[in-house]
Amino acid sequence: MYRVVSGNAMRDTRQQPESHAPEAAGSATERPTDDGRTDDGPTRDELLALLRQERADFQNYRRRVADDRAAELERARGQALEPIFPLLDDLARAVANVPPELESHPWARGISLLGSRLSETLKRLGLETVGAPGEPFDPTRHEAVVFEPDPDARGQTVGAVIRPGYRIGGRLLRPAEVVVRGQPDEVASGRRHAHDHAKDQTSGG
Repeated sequence: MYRVVSGNAMRDTRQQPESHAPEAAGSATERPTDDGRTDDGPTRDELLALLRQERADFQNYRRRVADDRAAELERARGQALEPIFPLLDDLARAVANVPPELESHPWARGISLLGSRLSETLKRLGLETVGAPGEPFDPTRHEAVVFEPDPDARGQTVGAVIRPGYRIGGRLLRPAEVVVRGQPDEVASGRRHAHDHAKDQTSGG
């Protein structure tokens, strides 16, 4: 559109598009560098390292949770099974002391079969027997009740099991009461240790 100005000159009053000066280099959009880094952010390698660390931490967390659940399950099973240990002891003594004239009796054979089936069921629940004749004596699993000197012994071994122990996984529920055989000096040392242990328990109680 045009309007009249002095001197009858005509001037174009239509709005002209504004011209913009080139933006300063500092305001340009940030572009990643060749190594993936922006001016204020980590590189791609750093992001990948963080992601791997987060994944490893999560895997470790899942492993700890699984281990804690397994340990809690072992503890609960142990608490549920411990009250029946005296019954297992009585059943084992009854089966071991059946008179010879009754060994073929249906009642005695039924009791023996019942004990075998009960043992298999307990094994499926994770219960393991501790203590066997001939194995090395281990004070963390065995409780020495009797010491027998044996000049030909090589180290201390279990001569006989008086009462079996039990465990579930790595959790010992009851140590095995055993007869220990060994060199005379080892037997004497073991007797002193057992005496001191019993004395400590008496004074502590």
